[in-house]
Amino acid sequence: MSLNELDKAYEILAQASGDNDPDTNYKIAKNAYDTSNECLEAAIIMAMCLNEVDQKITILLNAKDQNEHLIHKSNYRRLLYEIANLCMDAGFNRLALEHFLLLEKLDVDDDYHCYYHLLNLLALLEDEKIANYIDINTNDLKSLFPYAVYLYKSARFNESIACFKKIVSLNACFYGVLSGAIVEGEDEENADLKLALKILRQNSYLVNSCPGFISYMVKHLDVCYN
Repeated sequence: MSLNELDKAYEILAQASGDNDPDTNYKIAKNAYDTSNECLEAAIIMAMCLNEVDQKITILLNAKDQNEHLIHKSNYRRLLYEIANLCMDAGFNRLALEHFLLLEKLDVDDDYHCYYHLLNLLALLEDEKIANYIDINTNDLKSLFPYAVYLYKSARFNESIACFKKIVSLNACFYGVLSGAIVEGEDEENADLKLALKILRQNSYLVNSCPGFISYMVKHLDVCYN
């Protein structure tokens, strides 16, 4: 494929705009992609213009399959991220894992923070093999919370309690919020409380995937704090 075709595709794609309706941007992006399927940004815009997640993923997977020769390009990494993120949002966790693992190998500058996505997938899939790809940062609250969920779901209860105790030792507001001692909205200028609430909100879907986790942790930490 000649460079001229790719340049032309980007010229066409430049007509896409936030002022356009999705149908118009889709047509522009499709025209650009048909001109050069190496214009991966066009595939991403096409996907963004659609409503159905399955259709979005199909477009991006096709673009990935057609352009594996671009694997070391930055826009290919972005394409992988968009696929992985969409798959995770849609609950296609194995497909998300496949693409986050591939992206993790290519993302040498850690632009996409694959480590945290893999941690969440570890908790969702309870797949010990994922743990081989990541080193748990035991001083990082964003790491420890999904890891505690994973340990609990894997019936490694003592390890999960120990992990959660470490969380509370780093930020006691976790215990306060989860036990009801701190009401959400109360003193949210407190930096520890803001961080605890942020992490709990970001991981709400993990908690929802694991009924009983919160009550179990609070029950066992009550021994330490009451």
